[in-house]
Amino acid sequence: WDYSNRRFKLYVNGVLQSLTTTVPFNGIMPDLNNIYIGDISENYTQNTSIYDGVKNSANGEFDEFKAYSGELKQFDVIKVYQNELAGKNFDGSSRSEPSCINIDVCYVDNFDRAELGSKWSIIKKQNYTPQINSNKLILTNDTSNVATGVTLVGEFPSGNNYIEIEFEHNAYGGSGADGVTIALADADIVNPLIDSNLTNIAGAYGGSLGYANRTGTDGFKGGWLGFGFDEYGNFSNPTEGRHGGPGFIRDAVVVRGEGNGQTGYEYIVGTNTLYPQVDNTPI
Repeated sequence: WDYSNRRFKLYVNGVLQSLTTTVPFNGIMPDLNNIYIGDISENYTQNTSIYDGVKNSANGEFDEFKAYSGELKQFDVIKVYQNELAGKNFDGSSRSEPSCINIDVCYVDNFDRAELGSKWSIIKKQNYTPQINSNKLILTNDTSNVATGVTLVGEFPSGNNYIEIEFEHNAYGGSGADGVTIALADADIVNPLIDSNLTNIAGAYGGSLGYANRTGTDGFKGGWLGFGFDEYGNFSNPTEGRHGGPGFIRDAVVVRGEGNGQTGYEYIVGTNTLYPQVDNTPI
């Protein structure tokens, strides 16, 4: 995007594919606010979270997004393409995966095997056993009352620490229920339970997403924070014994806090309904 000449250019694999100089724009560029990538912004109702039903989403995945401080010339675009094609960073510097010698530092897993292995432990298997299939960790099938969980064996130091978790999430089949939680828990509580081969560490099934409590079923043992990717909408709902929350919200990301047994796991914060949805089928 060339601001001075109001011109857009599109390159594919370093080759110019399209150029337009008919961008309707006058005056000072306003604040960008929300940026939509892979869709058309007019398809979102102004100042609301309601999608108008017109589907123009890109059919694919974005690997990286970069914003530069100025316009890239064709030579720059070609150089970025050649560098990244060669497995380097955009500027030609070396690119490599993190060095994960010690689990206290980092851990990378592409599930390129048949069994979970020694680094993972099953912490719940109610009506289904977590397993690896086609380089994916499968946590549920499409039957009812399933609650499962796995944990990465080991500890990450939390004091003055930054923890980053990156993963690919796939949700499909069934009727849109319920979701999955990424949980951070107290290793001093969880590790002894794993050592004793206890497989009922995770929380309740259904809207509790294996983290929060449910009437008659305790929450995640040692649970500190639960980040819920909620397809059906009940992780935000203060029903079935859960504590706090604005109510039923489908396709949302929700955070609940620490708890013990039937106490705690309070609602902290959550989104409105997200578009695109958490799962791949609108419900």
